[in-house]
Amino acid sequence: MGFFDWIFKNKEKDNSSILLENIMFKNLRGVDFKNVNFTPKGDTPEKFLTSDIDGSWYYAHNQMVMLFKAFSKEKFDSSLNKLLDDNNIDYDSFIEKNTIKYWSGDGFKIESPPSLGSANLIIITNEDIVPNDALDFQQTKLTDKTYNLNWVKGFKIFDGTDILKKDYQFGKSLNVPAYFNENNDEYILIKVTTETIAKKLIDKIMENNGGSEIFKADDVEGWFYPHRSKLFTVGYLIQHSVVRINKLYSPKSHKLQTTDLVSELELPANIKINGIDHVYDFSKVDDINKLLHVPLLSTDNRVGDGKLIIIKSTSIEFCKNIIDDIISKNGGKENFEDVSTLGSSLFSSIGEYIHQNETFSLLIMPQYPAVRINLFTEGGFGKFEDF
Repeated sequence: MGFFDWIFKNKEKDNSSILLENIMFKNLRGVDFKNVNFTPKGDTPEKFLTSDIDGSWYYAHNQMVMLFKAFSKEKFDSSLNKLLDDNNIDYDSFIEKNTIKYWSGDGFKIESPPSLGSANLIIITNEDIVPNDALDFQQTKLTDKTYNLNWVKGFKIFDGTDILKKDYQFGKSLNVPAYFNENNDEYILIKVTTETIAKKLIDKIMENNGGSEIFKADDVEGWFYPHRSKLFTVGYLIQHSVVRINKLYSPKSHKLQTTDLVSELELPANIKINGIDHVYDFSKVDDINKLLHVPLLSTDNRVGDGKLIIIKSTSIEFCKNIIDDIISKNGGKENFEDVSTLGSSLFSSIGEYIHQNETFSLLIMPQYPAVRINLFTEGGFGKFEDF
């Protein structure tokens, strides 16, 4: 029996109230802890949360500990404002995410989700206190179909399509790894409710797959705690409250690829690069790691109408091979100037292995790694010059 089960399955209400007031929500004001009800009722989420409108505060825990109370529309605003005032929180300090308003307190959050039927809710959470089983990968009885994958390990993996047929929002499948394969795009979704739990699970995933030292931290908009290895990327997709693991395509060579995931574009009229027969719209890319070795045409507005091509790879060695191949197909090294050492302090911040001819320049961005090709167009990029 776990700690949370022991403390709350015992009917010693006084002890439970003391635990809430002095440990779980020790800095929270405005709640009468002695009258918190520990037995919410209801066989659906809506009934569970709204069965006692304008009644008691209730305690519940699943992946986090929380207090909640349902209010009539007439009493909601005044009750919310009083709770915020009691905790010295300015109403206008809220952050809104996925239609839920959040106010940060001292060791807790106050949440105001959309109304449920005739009731408005106030939910108070403490994400720093997590039941032990919320930090474990879980299994499900919603499907018997499982997978043994050769690119990720450390937990039992279930068929995501089967799960969604019976549990569309993953509400009954928290912490269950669900596998999907869409046109050879392989990924795993793990539904969780907080960033705290997501981080713990991501740390476990990294530890079970070679250790954190082989993963590199990423910075991707819309993601929390994203990391990558040579085999997959992992992070918490904030909008959908899921840990997502994306298998990385592992190219066997530096050969450039085509794709049907994004639309194809044309190079500027004055540009021809032998060896690059197709370019695609970088602005439509959702996840560049699905498009390794695919030439992506983009614009750098910091340089007027600066047109460039990005080719994402998995290693600096592949990037160098891509550049060497383009040089070979466009007149050879005698037709290119190696400007890697020009203005080294400036160029080292731009990239390395920099070459240029009269039409374009090539360089490696080692931090990604990726090849960047600056196209020399009117109003756009020009040649690197010695400073």
